[in-house]
Amino acid sequence: MIENQTFTDLNHQSEWRTQYSGCTFSNCALPDVNLSHIIFEDCNFKNCNLSNVKLGDTSFKNVTFKDCKMIGLQFSDCKTFLLEMHFANCSLDYCSFDRLNLKHSTFQSCSLVEADFSSADLAKIIFDNCELLRATFIQTTLKSTDFRSASNYSFDPENNTMEKAKFALPHVLGLLSKYNITIQQ
Repeated sequence: MIENQTFTDLNHQSEWRTQYSGCTFSNCALPDVNLSHIIFEDCNFKNCNLSNVKLGDTSFKNVTFKDCKMIGLQFSDCKTFLLEMHFANCSLDYCSFDRLNLKHSTFQSCSLVEADFSSADLAKIIFDNCELLRATFIQTTLKSTDFRSASNYSFDPENNTMEKAKFALPHVLGLLSKYNITIQQ
């Protein structure tokens, strides 16, 4: 196990250990790298390119991603035990979070264009200033989920569990898109 170290400017040729605890990864260019079967616990990724990284049985236990490009990741391939991820100012377009319990995760100022949250548990999640254009919510648990500062979401309320979810105008109108109606402001 590697503990409490800082890694800067890693690239796709870098060798990986099986477990990292309390480590920081900064300015790393890692697109398409295979991080399968690696455990990250209490780690921070800052200003990293992790697009299309392979995540087969990867563990993210209280891991923070800040200012990272993470396009196309299949988070649904991660281990779910103690899964907790925090995203700030990240590009998470085309990522899959389907079937995951994300109740202990956070999304702040993130782009989640065409992200898939199908059958995920997002209870009490706050999508703080997040872009959700064409994001998929089908059979998703959205109990007390906060969309008030999120934008461009559009999904069918009848296909999700939404008690006490929070919305704000004008973006709440996306919940009516399935009806193909015109709403004048």
